[in-house]
Amino acid sequence: MERTMCFPLVLLICSLSTAQLQSDNDIVPHHAESQGGEPTNVSEHQQTCPQDIHAVLREMSASLAEQRVETRHLQRENEAQTAKLELQKTELEKQKTEGEKLKQQLQVQAAELISVKARSNVTENQVEALRRDAEGKHRSK
Repeated sequence: MERTMCFPLVLLICSLSTAQLQSDNDIVPHHAESQGGEPTNVSEHQQTCPQDIHAVLREMSASLAEQRVETRHLQRENEAQTAKLELQKTELEKQKTEGEKLKQQLQVQAAELISVKARSNVTENQVEALRRDAEGKHRSK
């Protein structure tokens, strides 16, 4: 897949280099002399073109390597965050379960409290009745 993506890029670079060569040839006449006094020709430009392509390819390879390293780093961070979220999710579910248990215990204790209050009221009524009976017997004597 990487090769299929790189091939059009290489073709583009070559076409751009060829366009640059053509524009250089238009600017500099074929028989003009360079600074060294030697004639400039297209073969010199063609020799620099592959060097430029290789330089661009090296830069692209370095950039691709950087992207791969960064992608791996981000994948590791993503995995760590996912693990952390799963741990938090598990902890939250555990707390929810404990909350439900506590709620059930509270309901049981509330029912027991109601039962104790009811028995206490019955006991208080019985004590009051015994007190009245005792006072009534004590007055009748």
